[in-house]
Amino acid sequence: MPDILYGKGSYRRDNGSFPELKLVNMFPEKAPTVEQGVAILSRPGLRVGANRGPGPIRDVYQRPGLFNGDIFTLSGNQLFRNDTLLGTIDGDQIPRVASSKTELVITCGASAWSYIEGNLSRITMPDEFPVISVAFINNTFVYIKRYTNKFYWSDVNNGRSVQPLSFGSAEMAPDDLRDVITVGDNMFLLGQESIEVYYWQGDNPRLPFTRINQRTTPKGVIATGAATLFDNALHFIGNDGVVYRMAEVAGRISNHGLEERIAESAFFRLFTFTFQGHAFLCMRLDVGTWVFDPAGGAEWPEFTTHNLGNFLGQCATTPETGVMFGSSIDNSIFEFGDEWTDAGERLIRQFTAALPIAVGSVPVDALEVECSAGTINQFDWPHIDPQLEVRASRDGGKEFTMWRTARLGGQGEHRWRPRYRRFGYFDAPGALFDFRCVDPMPLRVSAVRVNEAAGGRQR
Repeated sequence: MPDILYGKGSYRRDNGSFPELKLVNMFPEKAPTVEQGVAILSRPGLRVGANRGPGPIRDVYQRPGLFNGDIFTLSGNQLFRNDTLLGTIDGDQIPRVASSKTELVITCGASAWSYIEGNLSRITMPDEFPVISVAFINNTFVYIKRYTNKFYWSDVNNGRSVQPLSFGSAEMAPDDLRDVITVGDNMFLLGQESIEVYYWQGDNPRLPFTRINQRTTPKGVIATGAATLFDNALHFIGNDGVVYRMAEVAGRISNHGLEERIAESAFFRLFTFTFQGHAFLCMRLDVGTWVFDPAGGAEWPEFTTHNLGNFLGQCATTPETGVMFGSSIDNSIFEFGDEWTDAGERLIRQFTAALPIAVGSVPVDALEVECSAGTINQFDWPHIDPQLEVRASRDGGKEFTMWRTARLGGQGEHRWRPRYRRFGYFDAPGALFDFRCVDPMPLRVSAVRVNEAAGGRQR
């Protein structure tokens, strides 16, 4: 019998009672040595790399060439440069940060703060207005005045100097602006119900921006912080609960199952990181965190931390040393490690395989997984014989059998394959197999097979 399908992403659609597909703490990767062309791999666990301030870690920020590549961290309301406390930032909104080569500006929905070497200073805005977001374009900082459709810009190379008449208004719809993102020479003003795009024209310092009328969009952003630059384009969660990539027009990249999760949430945040050549767009909701990698296909795996109900990291940056995540619960800054836990919590990897059956019945006498067997480091884990667990459903995931286990092979048993026997007969709608691994080892899955002939004696 041919390979059966295994999930490349997570999908749960309550409306219609569809079978749930899981891909948890794993992600797809195209692989020329795999028959299906795509394998799924485990993400590493999280280990504590540093601790900053009172926590939680609301943002971590780093840019090459900015203050020697130092890490800026907002822990609670305290701003740090590496482990040096710079001062206190007011506001309780999702932080928005922008920088030139010599200046960093941050706002959390109240004041905007500027850091220039050795000095953190509150920016005096005209009429002392609160700032909801900030961006940087062509040596100029752009500020969004909270609760209005107005944006202001700074003097050249001086984010602290904002003139009373250096402002413009978004005019497509009578909505307030929520965010601003710059992509090259384009500035996207994201409102509650609309998006306007402005082009930088530096020849007129009194009005350096020109609106591109052909690129206005009758879609807004759902909240401040729900937009980011990713894969050389603006990505955002629309006010209609759909995730979009902005090209010439806004193109939908989410699915209906994910959009159900967005509709259930009251919190929205997009952030990005890169890992081993994969660029991930992360969408954090109060009901979970999903990641999207264009190179892996149009799928949304889920990242989660056991016993937390969500992923431990709520923000990220990727310096040369590797990914850094800010903790959502305390003052920890995490990095990927080789302990295969999330700061001591078990790293549980899950995936789903399915065998659709339209008519008749099919026996499942053997279920086999082609995976990265024999990869546990038994010098570090001498008392663990790693296992892969599975349970089966005959009714589309409403009820499952008890968990069954099969060995993943000890260190060096690379030809070993987890194999399960005697599941009995399945009929319509088919067989759904839910797999999980909780043991401390990397996991790669490249095929799931039903009724495959057994190998030789050395298996």
